[in-house]
Amino acid sequence: MKLMNLLYRLIDARRIDNNAEQVSFPSQPHHTLLIVIKGSLTVKVEDKIISLCAPQVLSVPPSHTCIATTEVQPDFECVTLTYNVYNEELDGNMQQVIDPHLECIATVVPSAPVLAIQIHEGGQKKDPWAGMARQILFQELCLVLLKQKKQKFQEDTAIEAVRQSQKYIHTHYQENFTREKLAEMAGLSVNRYSRLFKKMIGQGPIEYLNAVRIREAGDLLLASDNTIKQTARQVGYEDEFYFSRKFKATTGLSPMVYIKKHRSVTRIASLAHPYTGHLLALGIEPYAALINPVHRTSYEFKNVIQVGRDQPDLELLMNAHPELIIGYEGTDYEEPKKAELFRHIASTCTIPFAGDWRTQLYSIAQSVGKMTAGEEWLERYELSVNRNISGIQHALDDRPVAVAQYEDGQFRVYGNRNLGTVLYDDLQLSVPQALHHVSHSRLMSLEQLVQSDIEHFILFTSGRADERAHTVALLMQNSIWQQWKAVRTNQVYELGDSSPYSCYTSLAHNLFLNRVSQLFLSQTSMD
Repeated sequence: MKLMNLLYRLIDARRIDNNAEQVSFPSQPHHTLLIVIKGSLTVKVEDKIISLCAPQVLSVPPSHTCIATTEVQPDFECVTLTYNVYNEELDGNMQQVIDPHLECIATVVPSAPVLAIQIHEGGQKKDPWAGMARQILFQELCLVLLKQKKQKFQEDTAIEAVRQSQKYIHTHYQENFTREKLAEMAGLSVNRYSRLFKKMIGQGPIEYLNAVRIREAGDLLLASDNTIKQTARQVGYEDEFYFSRKFKATTGLSPMVYIKKHRSVTRIASLAHPYTGHLLALGIEPYAALINPVHRTSYEFKNVIQVGRDQPDLELLMNAHPELIIGYEGTDYEEPKKAELFRHIASTCTIPFAGDWRTQLYSIAQSVGKMTAGEEWLERYELSVNRNISGIQHALDDRPVAVAQYEDGQFRVYGNRNLGTVLYDDLQLSVPQALHHVSHSRLMSLEQLVQSDIEHFILFTSGRADERAHTVALLMQNSIWQQWKAVRTNQVYELGDSSPYSCYTSLAHNLFLNRVSQLFLSQTSMD
């Protein structure tokens, strides 16, 4: 709908001050503008709460009720303007429409109070030209609002374009960029793009690009066995010597010194429960870590500094003074902006959580100089898998097996990650149809569970030992549970607390592998 085809026609103007008992606009077929002349007020438009103060203008669409949610203050004054919007059709006829341009938002318009008062006072005059004058003033107010909205839209669009280009840099930092190319992608002039990028991000676009490249290079140098030349090219530098100079200028260390220094550190902070498990598997006690009893292992963490439970605490982390931080990518934390500050506390090695747990173990082993320990650990794990896989497969006779955590009356059944990765990836057991294409887990009711093709079922419960026993007793008394084939054939196996096994890490998988091997080679069911 083109703006030039719209006609705005004023219907009425009212002035409301502190003498009014309340400010309200019953639902009506007209548009309404509320212009605050002085004071402040909070109103509710349908389910939306909006705080207003002079010189703000609130647009209320037709069929919307607006009512004050606070008392009218002694100094409060506003003008309300009701109007209709018409669209000129191809045949010249005018059709009443809902205004597509003025949303239900409060907008600061410095000239609005003066115009609103003039429009209202014009209605009190008996001058035959007063009606036309009011319409002209109203058109002027609408023009100001529409221009301001367009300007805000353009500014919001430019800001979003810069945000998108920042994201693009993060995922395409290996490519060759110029300011001109980035500005063209954002649809902005080079100067405007550069000014807005620096205002929003704190660095110019090329400076930011280099910072991202050096950060990624630091991760690669620590967590991979790439050469400096390979690392340089992988992050977008063709010249390894130029890369080395940029790396040293940014970090204060040459790439080789950076590697040697951080692979020999002792004060390692783990900011992810799975990575703590990997460090322990490598024989390394973290200097600092997230510690939460829910993710308990056989390790007691007596000498480990706690820097949070499930999310890092920046103050605790700073006070710990680690030499190396191992953690997720920033976006994997609840507060990504705080995660960006980790690098200001210590050198940081980022390990993507989306990767395979073996790859994570290798990357961490590489970053702390424990590749031999990592390879030996994985060799022992594979030997354990190979030693037990045929016996377990024979015991289950290729019947579908699943593992679940019972919580809040539902079963969280795991797919091919976490607990499921041992069953389906390592032991290559049969996956139930209900778990096809389930990457992490899915919640299932007891009815869904009974109707599935699961024939062997490993069950974990939570809470204290007495609470778990009570949960299991209630399940065994349930008539639906009793009808399930897996229950009637004694192929449900209750293993108690899942916390030592449920974390996606080498240490937990090894514990679960041993427990599953013991379970299926001895066939111990709930019955």
